Amino acid sequence: MRLLKINLLSSIVLTTIACEGDVVVNKGANAAPTVLISSHAEGEIFDSGQLVTFRASATDDDHDAADLTMVWYIGATTVCEEAALDANGMQECSVEVSEGMSSIVAEVRDPDGAAGRFELAFSVSTNEAPTAQIVSPASTNSFYSNETISLEGLVSDAEDGPEQLQIEWRSNIDGVLSGASADESGSTVADVYLSEGTHQIELHVADTDGASSVDSVSLQVREANEAPTCDFVAPEDGAIVEVGELIQFQATVSDPNVSSDQLTVEWSSDKDGIFGTAAAGSDGISNLLYDGLSINTHVVTLRAEDERGLACTTQRILTVGTPPAVSITSPQTGDVFNLGEAISFAGTVSDAEDSPVDLTIEWHSSLDGSLFAGVASSQGDTVGTAALSAGQHQISLLVSDTDGFASQASTVIYVNTPPEAPSVSLTPNPAYSVDDVSVSISQPADVDGDAVTHSVVWLQGMNQTTTGIVGPTLPASATTVGEYWTARITPNDGYVDGPSTDVSFVVQNTAPSIGNVVISPNPVFTGSTLTCS
Repeated sequence: MRLLKINLLSSIVLTTIACEGDVVVNKGANAAPTVLISSHAEGEIFDSGQLVTFRASATDDDHDAADLTMVWYIGATTVCEEAALDANGMQECSVEVSEGMSSIVAEVRDPDGAAGRFELAFSVSTNEAPTAQIVSPASTNSFYSNETISLEGLVSDAEDGPEQLQIEWRSNIDGVLSGASADESGSTVADVYLSEGTHQIELHVADTDGASSVDSVSLQVREANEAPTCDFVAPEDGAIVEVGELIQFQATVSDPNVSSDQLTVEWSSDKDGIFGTAAAGSDGISNLLYDGLSINTHVVTLRAEDERGLACTTQRILTVGTPPAVSITSPQTGDVFNLGEAISFAGTVSDAEDSPVDLTIEWHSSLDGSLFAGVASSQGDTVGTAALSAGQHQISLLVSDTDGFASQASTVIYVNTPPEAPSVSLTPNPAYSVDDVSVSISQPADVDGDAVTHSVVWLQGMNQTTTGIVGPTLPASATTVGEYWTARITPNDGYVDGPSTDVSFVVQNTAPSIGNVVISPNPVFTGSTLTCS
């Protein structure tokens, strides 16, 4: 060990200058700083290629440690540039040593230019240091504190086999992570957990002669990873849709660690398997339109997965099927019935999945509501009767199957209120054989508001024999004294005849009359005989 100290000496001169009473004092010579390499012993042996970190400390009688700088040399080569010491007067210099190197010099300097040097002799072994390489993970990856991180490296040595090397994984935060060994190819792996933070991960390897190497990678470790959350929006639970119908599937997803648009969203059926994927937007909404589900009752599962495989699921029941078929055979659209008339209803139903006897049936009127309900026959027939209120009715036959699918058929009929019997009078009354007889009709207003017309037929005799004479007037030429005649007036509202009104009369004998009376002679004289003819 050689300690070199350079002392620049000069005398202390006290000069008194009698100039306005001032005294100027010149100090003595600046003392040189001292330096000591303390990290290694003199003559220590290193492996060629080994990265060696030398440490030196320096002091100075005239200056603080923070005012000193240090530079490192091997031979004439500067291996660590001049730099300030730390507050404790320390400095390190890392050098990859190689054959031909024999010593390292640490030179310390103070602000006045005084310097101190320390030279440490060492030897470099011809043994080659092992190599270490971190294969994975890459520094661009990010990790979570609650997941296993797989560390993989490759090691080798010119003199030793991989299995003879000492291997260790270290973190600047968590310390030694794992001792490991290498297989015959030099591959070494370790599965570790790391705490949250930015880690400098190092792979250390040493051979049997003590030569060592290290490789490092920086890893960002985030907080503990949590599974995403997901929720169905559409369709509703228990919804039923017709086969081939386009269905909108919608869900909301979120994740406490990553943006929702980084989640994988998958839709599947317990009957048909996976039928679609739809990435969520940054708003967390995932939409999928699909029309290919088979006829069945499906348990539809929504699954959202983050980049680490943590997932959430939620489910809905969805039935896909075909609605039943239905038709009305009677009454037909446009049929008219009288108020109080029993109307016969008949229809047929069928379903691709259900037996007709499993179908639920209801006949319904738009005016009167439910008419009757029940089930169809095994052949799918449904019949019934009902009397309806007056007016126009939309008659519907509704049928639903066991899955909840429903269909209906409709027809429109009219239930008419017949017009009331009219009031009738004859003119003239009494009627003679020389008279044309006419009827006068007074008709009550139609309940349904329909216009009422009348038919008039003339019947002869007590047995009311049809004469073929129609219309409001019976001509005198058709009558004879003493005949019994009846006028039958029937109202019609455009749909049906109402009750008729009969009015009868007997043709009266016409009283004799005197006409063209002549009295002769004319003029008459006194004493004349008068003749009336």
